[in-house]
This record gives sequence, structure tokens and C-alpha cells, in this order.
Amino acid sequence: MKRKYRLVLSGRHDPLDAPTVAARAAGYPGCYLLIVEPRPGASEVVFVGVAMESIGAALSDHLAGIARPTMDELRPLGGVYYDYVSSSDIDAVQDHLDIAGALVALHKPRFNAGPPPSTGRFSEVTLEEV
Repeated sequence: MKRKYRLVLSGRHDPLDAPTVAARAAGYPGCYLLIVEPRPGASEVVFVGVAMESIGAALSDHLAGIARPTMDELRPLGGVYYDYVSSSDIDAVQDHLDIAGALVALHKPRFNAGPPPSTGRFSEVTLEEV
């Protein structure tokens, strides 16, 4: 069975720092992207994460060195930013795993090792940004 998720990214590309995460990061479950900009105008998605409780808490874990990639791993690559899925047509919180897996397949982030996240319910997952 195939599944197509419709989603909206926040589009903010906020800096990944404690004050910004505390003030602006989503307090709900979802998918997030860590992005580096080695030079102005050039960006690369280097990690796609799934937060089953809170996107803000997951981002704070990267800042605190609890979750990989840590800031020590990210800073040498350039400016570090984040974005997240602000809206999607999921049926259950676990669907974020399928969205994250499709984002990993799309961006091929260097810090996502191993098999992409998945619920295993679908043979193919596609995304439509709206």
C-alpha cells in the first residue's frame, strides 16, 4: 500500500541556538531538519529527526549534546539552522516516522545513518509540500 502525505514546512530556517529554540520551536511532536549553510546562499540538510513528544525538546537535546549530531559536530560545517514540518495530514503521531523516512530519502542527510525511520505500514511513502 502506498501513502502520500501533504505537509507544510515552517519555512523559517531559524538559527539553532537555545534562545531561539526556547522562543520559537514547536512544542508538539513532528519532524525537523537540521540545516547548515557553509556560505551565504548555499544550504544542506544534514539531519532529519523525529520528535515523538516535542520538536523543541528534541532540538534542545542536540544543543545540550544529548542527541547526535551535536553542536560540536555541526558548527564546523557552517551556520546551523532548523526547520520543521508545521502541518501535515497524519492519522497518528507514529506517521511522523514515515514522513521523516521520506525526507531522509529526499535529502540524503550525512548524519542519518542506518535505515530511514518508518512505521513499516506502507510500501512507498511520498510527500507533497503545500
